[in-house]
Amino acid sequence: MIDAKQNPTPLAPGTVFSGSLTFPDGESLLVIGKIARVMNDKISIELSKPIPLKIMMSEQRRIIQKFKKRV
Repeated sequence: MIDAKQNPTPLAPGTVFSGSLTFPDGESLLVIGKIARVMNDKISIELSKPIPLKIMMSEQRRIIQKFKKRV
């Protein structure tokens, strides 16, 4: 999450950023990319390197299990 108080830089397409994603299982990943689009209170980003498949598959399994319990 970008804190506007700590980072007053406006979010605009093309703005380069770096940060860290922390997944529910506790795994963290450094990400670097640029802002692709800003619409109201949402942004889309383009990462310079994709999230590794191992992490994507693990997160997909977690989400499926979470919502399987609701049905």
